[in-house]
Amino acid sequence: MLVSVVLAGCGAGGTDAADVRVTGKFGERPVVQPQGEQPKKPQVDMVSTGSGRVVKQGEIVIADIEIRVWKGNREYLSTYSGAGHPNSVIMDGTHVSRTWDQALVGKKIGSRVVLSSPASEGFGPSHLPPSGTTQKDALIVVFDILGSYNPDVAADGKKTKDASEQDTSLPTVSVDSSGIPRIKFPDGPAVKSATARTLLEGEGRKVTAGDTVIVQFIHQEWKAENPDQTSYQPHAPRAFDLDGEGVPESWKKFVVGASVGSRLVIAEPGNPSNADDPGGAFVIDIVDVVRKADQK
Repeated sequence: MLVSVVLAGCGAGGTDAADVRVTGKFGERPVVQPQGEQPKKPQVDMVSTGSGRVVKQGEIVIADIEIRVWKGNREYLSTYSGAGHPNSVIMDGTHVSRTWDQALVGKKIGSRVVLSSPASEGFGPSHLPPSGTTQKDALIVVFDILGSYNPDVAADGKKTKDASEQDTSLPTVSVDSSGIPRIKFPDGPAVKSATARTLLEGEGRKVTAGDTVIVQFIHQEWKAENPDQTSYQPHAPRAFDLDGEGVPESWKKFVVGASVGSRLVIAEPGNPSNADDPGGAFVIDIVDVVRKADQK
């Protein structure tokens, strides 16, 4: 069923309400049409209410997001198409505006929420309009809340029987006192083809092609001592559409079929024709899966 709602919320003073028409299904890109004058103060409106649990303060929210500039209804950002993936919203006051806290905390997972705000209060934490906008602009931010997680959520599966076996061609994985996985590479060269091992076997449902996976992950180049990509700095699980652009082929091969709660180590070969690509390894904790069929 399509949802077509005209939203007329109230600003802090109750006199600056602005109208926005939002049409479309949760989980699909919304059609947004601003009506009349843009807001002078931030306002939050509900398009539809989900059936999941309530988002708590301090959690990381995973959401699809559409941001449009009120004047001209110009697209500013969208995670619904192209190479976009659902965003991790880190509500600590240093990554996004506190108005996002107001829009998301206390709402149920599965909800579609709209924040209409002057640009200086609708995006970044610095009270400055984001790049490409001015102090005179206003933003419309549509959130589809897909999930909400503790920042340090991790795989909770059982240790597999072969997890302690030493395959000298694969990196080993330990866990430090903070619970963060650490990768150590063998003395030999990188693997010749992508190879994976399950370290922890989860008991959740299996990932299928086309799912959105919620993960904690680390990537480290072969022989490097520290990661070059990580979701642990800051602690924030990330979301990836497995059929989206930019997802490594090894993820599509090995994450698909794995169970929620699992921890995988995936070793990848380097590129013989590119000295800047020595190969590397991922450690991936599969903490949840969002399935398109669940959103209908």
